[in-house]
Amino acid sequence: DPIPPTQFFKKRKIDRLNSGLLKLTCPLLVMSVDSLEDDGFMRELNAILQADGDEGNEWRKFMDDAHIIHAKTRQTLIAEGDEEITLKNLKSKLGERGANSFMEAGVAGARPMALNPDVKCLHAWLADYLFRNEFCGEDKCNENESMIGSHMIGKAILSALSQRGVDISGIVSCHLVCEGKRSTAENGLSDADSSIMVSVPIPRNKQRKRRDKEAERKRRRRIKADSEKLNIC
Repeated sequence: DPIPPTQFFKKRKIDRLNSGLLKLTCPLLVMSVDSLEDDGFMRELNAILQADGDEGNEWRKFMDDAHIIHAKTRQTLIAEGDEEITLKNLKSKLGERGANSFMEAGVAGARPMALNPDVKCLHAWLADYLFRNEFCGEDKCNENESMIGSHMIGKAILSALSQRGVDISGIVSCHLVCEGKRSTAENGLSDADSSIMVSVPIPRNKQRKRRDKEAERKRRRRIKADSEKLNIC
């Protein structure tokens, strides 16, 4: 999906580095996958990845293949530009070892062939599924047959969303968010439609910061309350 007006990235300094190649931007999907992560769905997938047997081996091979594809694609994109300048900038910011890790990173910046495979980010894997399986299709992106095929992680995420009643093709209010509109009344939506409004999702890093700040506030309140009790005694 294209990035809606409400989701345009803020201008970032040139030294802000991110090894991710794909970003899930659909507000409906982002919010729905947020809920999956909050409910521990990543733990379920990681349990499959780390299990013995044919299924675990198949999932691990798929994950390693996907990581290698992302690493090779990143290396190709950088090579098509001014590779020498790019690598120099990477090394100046991350050091020799960090720059190498950046270049070799897989989906969501994960390490290929890790001893303890970890899904790490459901959003990144769903974006990977939608791009490689839906966009590439039978054209086999870059003539690489491994770009398509059975994407078990993406299918598992879609199945979980479907079980929760999420229609990945969108709902009646989706266009309002993607067009940067806020009001339902002026756009002809009924009360029933407005009750299932999609809102602009809060980035996960901001959600974590908010939770951390709230936890810190609670901690300080407890300390203050305990101190007051002691003073009373």
